[in-house]
Amino acid sequence: MNQVLSTTTPEEVYSVGLSGVGQIKKLSLDPNSELAKVNSDLEQEVTNLGESLEVGRGLASTRVVNNFDTKRDNTTKALTKGVEALTYVNNPEISGAASDVYEVITSVGRRIYSLSYEEQSAVNRTLISKLKEPTVKSKLTKLNMFLYVEELEQDENNFQEAFSDHSELKIDVKKVVPEREQARVVREILNTKLLPLLSILASYSPDVYGSTLNSINGLVDSINTKSRSRITSRANAAAEN
Repeated sequence: MNQVLSTTTPEEVYSVGLSGVGQIKKLSLDPNSELAKVNSDLEQEVTNLGESLEVGRGLASTRVVNNFDTKRDNTTKALTKGVEALTYVNNPEISGAASDVYEVITSVGRRIYSLSYEEQSAVNRTLISKLKEPTVKSKLTKLNMFLYVEELEQDENNFQEAFSDHSELKIDVKKVVPEREQARVVREILNTKLLPLLSILASYSPDVYGSTLNSINGLVDSINTKSRSRITSRANAAAEN
């Protein structure tokens, strides 16, 4: 079973934890299920780790806003590129619906994520409104893409709240756990709870949990590779000296 190495950095642990929480949430779990409970615990500890990292860098409020901005950027890209890809499907009904939706998206604006904060918010609100119109929504639903509209709407709401409050956002430094200690907490949940449980579930229901497990394992492999590379580089440098 895959595990996050103890030599990974707090930033790397945070990235895997944050992504893992998001991946599990997409499964639409029963909130009383064991996996949902583990993911809830992970989400809280990942949030705590994020605060620890923010305090360490002295960029708490700015990073919160930037994180939400990045999240809405990624959702916009996923929606746009996903719909565009479906225009090439060898199924007239699907490709036709995708072409109609793609036209709506591009009519509102291209590369929305390159705009300023305020401009992007205005365009996003217009885009979301158009994509929720009954005729467009039915086509997005047929394409299994409407969930991205709902996600973008939530992302935009999160960004707006963070952006309006960021000047007043303060983290009580005395209550924040040092980042390396908090990273150990997140790593332990990943290694002893989330990954083992997800592995078991994927073995019984690969169609439901398999892709999620593979995605998280891929991220774990990536940061572990970086960690091993750093260790090797340091060892080589020490040998040369």
